[in-house]
Amino acid sequence: ALEILRQKGDLDPVRARRSSTPHPRYSEELVRMTNPLEVLELRLLMEPGLARLASLRASALEIAQITEMATTPKNAESGEIDLGFHLAIVRGARNHLAGGFYKMLRQARVRVAQNTPPSCPKRVAQRDAEHQKIANAIARRDPEAAEAAMRAHLMSVQRQINERSNAGSFAA
Repeated sequence: ALEILRQKGDLDPVRARRSSTPHPRYSEELVRMTNPLEVLELRLLMEPGLARLASLRASALEIAQITEMATTPKNAESGEIDLGFHLAIVRGARNHLAGGFYKMLRQARVRVAQNTPPSCPKRVAQRDAEHQKIANAIARRDPEAAEAAMRAHLMSVQRQINERSNAGSFAA
């Protein structure tokens, strides 16, 4: 039926599609080439600012979601809850461009996390306390406190990555 419409001139001819390339898209290549410290360095540049924006822009519903995601429920996958918390902040910041960059950045985190041992209950509790501090600052609409709490949280993550890296080098 479509071919008949094209022959009559009622429908434009099919355009040639771009052939798929054996080379990955640039963002996928960046994700493949990175390491946990590079990911965290960029997160340290982005996320405190996103927490600041969320404290100023998030709706009451978005703040409720951020607050809910700040605590890991029993028997929940802690990595999914962590990602959900950070993505809720990105949504609350209401900056679509930053959100796109952040999602690409977190793709790299997912790849890195596949090679990382699961979090222990003590670390999950510490992370939840850090997340709650960020969520409370956002709920209070305190941009300076939200930014500082996110920076402190990511510095804690950075220390853990460094400790794992050093432990691995001593084990070799």
